[in-house]
Amino acid sequence: IQFTKKLENSEEFLSNESYLPQVDLRFKALSLIKQAQDVKIVILGQDPYPNASKACGISFLDNSIKDFRDPKLAPSLRNLIKHLFNANGINFSSISDLKQKMAILPSVQDFFINLSVNCGVLWLNASLTYEKGQQKKHCLFWKPVMQYIFEQLDDPIYVLMGDFAQSYESDIMRRVVKTKHPAATDFLMGDNVFSMIRKLEKPGESVNFIKQRIE
Repeated sequence: IQFTKKLENSEEFLSNESYLPQVDLRFKALSLIKQAQDVKIVILGQDPYPNASKACGISFLDNSIKDFRDPKLAPSLRNLIKHLFNANGINFSSISDLKQKMAILPSVQDFFINLSVNCGVLWLNASLTYEKGQQKKHCLFWKPVMQYIFEQLDDPIYVLMGDFAQSYESDIMRRVVKTKHPAATDFLMGDNVFSMIRKLEKPGESVNFIKQRIE
């Protein structure tokens, strides 16, 4: 936050209450990580959900949904869970079958928070704020903040989801997984994101996304 305050126009992006998410949630993802060296995986999305009830400062976490089986679950999050199940040999034959299998997961909020606190998964967006029709403006402001954050980390795996996230590839040049944004209609046709993460993990840093622990 201190680094961000030094940037031009920082007050606008830190304090403007018309931007999403609400002011006190804009650094929520970072607040869940105790130390920079704890971060093992960075999952980088685009920007917050364009809805006040959904946006919460954690990429892909829909804060309006408590249960993964809720029919209103965001398509991007449902697609991520499909990849997660496929990577772990959990097969499903239909949407109703998928929902039954989702019963093994905790609440939506606990899933994300446990992975952050216990496993060092940083759920971040390329832009920490959203304003309708102004995505480029917001991404440009947050770019030096993202670069500063990445410089503090100790060689995690970066999962760059979508074009905005992939614009940071040249800044990272380390262990990188690139995928389409999970909201894309053909996301499920690409390589499995969790299988790609597993291939890049070092001994002793394997994250069990199902049980939310290090193995």
